[in-house]
Amino acid sequence: MALFALIVIVLAVGLMVISKGRGHIVAASDHVIELDLNAVTEPVSPRLSGVNVTVWDGGLARAARVDQLAAAGMRTLRYPGGSMSDAYHWADNQVEGRSHHEPSPTTVFANLNEALGGTAYVTVNYGSGTAEEAAAWVAWANGATDSQQPIGVDVRGTDWKTVGDWARLRAAAPLATDDGRNFLRAGHPEPYRWRYFEVGNEIYGSWAHDRHGQAGSGLPGQALHPRSYARNAARFIERMKAVDPEIRVGVISYHGEPYDKRDADDRCLAVCDSESAVVDANGRAREGWNPIVLHTLSELGRRPDFLVMHVYPQLPGREDDAYLLSSAPQLKAHAAELRRQIADWWQGTEGERIEIALTEYNSVTGGPGKQSVSIVNALFYADSFGQLMSSEVDAAHWWLLTASIDIGGHNPSRLHGTRDYGSYAWLSDGATVKGRAAPPADAPFPTYQVARQLAEFHATGVQLLSVQTNVPDLSVYATRDVGGTVRLLVINKSAYQQRMPEIRLTGGGGGAYSLSVSHYGLAQEASGQGAVSRDEGTRGERFEFAFEPYSVNLLRLRAVSAN
Repeated sequence: MALFALIVIVLAVGLMVISKGRGHIVAASDHVIELDLNAVTEPVSPRLSGVNVTVWDGGLARAARVDQLAAAGMRTLRYPGGSMSDAYHWADNQVEGRSHHEPSPTTVFANLNEALGGTAYVTVNYGSGTAEEAAAWVAWANGATDSQQPIGVDVRGTDWKTVGDWARLRAAAPLATDDGRNFLRAGHPEPYRWRYFEVGNEIYGSWAHDRHGQAGSGLPGQALHPRSYARNAARFIERMKAVDPEIRVGVISYHGEPYDKRDADDRCLAVCDSESAVVDANGRAREGWNPIVLHTLSELGRRPDFLVMHVYPQLPGREDDAYLLSSAPQLKAHAAELRRQIADWWQGTEGERIEIALTEYNSVTGGPGKQSVSIVNALFYADSFGQLMSSEVDAAHWWLLTASIDIGGHNPSRLHGTRDYGSYAWLSDGATVKGRAAPPADAPFPTYQVARQLAEFHATGVQLLSVQTNVPDLSVYATRDVGGTVRLLVINKSAYQQRMPEIRLTGGGGGAYSLSVSHYGLAQEASGQGAVSRDEGTRGERFEFAFEPYSVNLLRLRAVSAN
């Protein structure tokens, strides 16, 4: 045994001595991160950096909102907000069933988005509105003040006047004595030029507000039905594009339902409805929301400009930290599957022209608990963004910028975190809920702190670089900006293990690199502060670096001139 131990020691020392020739100690089993500085794969879509803002957020008009969004690198905003979109009548600034007007009407959103220099995604009211109501919203945002083009009379008998009527209302200054329409007077003669509109929100779900076919609604068709939705959506597309042919209009897809509901032997794998089946271009019978919607639109000759996808990996009460931290690749997989489905109905360039927009994503479908406001959700956000950069997704919006706390969520001790409430939001709204005080207004949760940290990672004009790793629990992504700075995003998803891989750079010509680091981890979560930065001096093409448990790390590398 003594001889065997001596042999082991000699071998170990030999490995160490060999490795010191490269300036560090490397064991035979070392893990590595390999980054090719010349392997640019694709540009990063600027519309991936998005967030939902809402008509009920009373703080949207404050100047601080622009600064908060800009600091997080947000360049696309979705409005007016989730399922409420199908109950919100923009021209009255009122939600069905509520007696009050909402604090952030369309003028507030329009001015916020313009001040940010953002791209607007607007969800029009499908569930209780009409195609002409949606077209009038396009006219208000994008119309010319001298246009005499009529919008038309809707199925309820409402005359929505002309494009110019709404454009002139947008251009007008608020009256000294409000006639009830000042919330539409923006003093903005030039069009806002909104480009992206989606028809309704999650109309496939029982929770959606859809009055089609209900007595007294005046809306044709059947509520929550894919064929009815597609037929009505086709009219929305027609009427909205008649006002502005340059806009892009998207329709709802449903990723939570199996597309292949039957196996090769025609055995049902889910809730099958053969009476509603449609046949794709390959002769395969398809059942469910997506195939019926896509088939119907194809028959009507109304190709949508994009499909809307919402992804929340967990169900309420079933939150699990390890599961959430393994879920980010689902976003990419769902988008790839949706792309495959598009090809069944629009092949070739026609299908390729249809974009995919992830207009909502977060950790859990409802009742967010403490996981949602812990660093675990922030790690999920960072990992999700990395996955989206190389996916079929063209635009993405986190749900949500500002909201109240939720005190009825899932808060077991096995989940990380010390709070006994949850929230979808990046920023607290400061409201007290059932006697429970929230953090002060605008106090950031970890998800926002990480969004701020990543702002430079996906800045305008960055390109994605190819990076590989074999390190357990690490997700690694890389970008290069127009000035040549390379940023390596490393997410350690282990709750307890520090990881210290060797980072190997290739394609850089063998020179030295200045290194600085932005770090957000458990200490920052506990203190409530944002990411901390430090200068790490100069490194060569190979160096080791330690990544703490539960942390998001942004390494900045820039070649140092030989002179």
